Amino acid sequence: MVRARGLLNRLLTRIYFPGEPLNMHDSVLNAVPPTRRPTLIATACAPSPETTLRFDIVLQPPLPPAAVRYAQLTLHRAQENLDGKLDAGDFAELGVIAAGIPDRDDLTVRTSRTVWLARRPAA
Repeated sequence: MVRARGLLNRLLTRIYFPGEPLNMHDSVLNAVPPTRRPTLIATACAPSPETTLRFDIVLQPPLPPAAVRYAQLTLHRAQENLDGKLDAGDFAELGVIAAGIPDRDDLTVRTSRTVWLARRPAA
């Protein structure tokens, strides 16, 4: 389950572990086109590649309304912080971009999560 600021509803996904022999028998993973399967498999990362995995999350259009509002809010905050630091035309363009987000169909939201693993010792 993925929860994120700006998303009012949770998103459900599956994370598959790299090198797991049972992945090849998973009906959900096998229903995904072979070229897209790696997007569901976590990758090892620092500080400890044996126990730390990274999982990227990509929301593609159409984005949930909460993600659109979050993008608009982020641009408005950036605009407030850049007041007096940008020339007037660039400053105004940020407002135009933010206002036009709901009409865009080419925006993607990307984020990642880190997962730490622990296994029970064998009995």
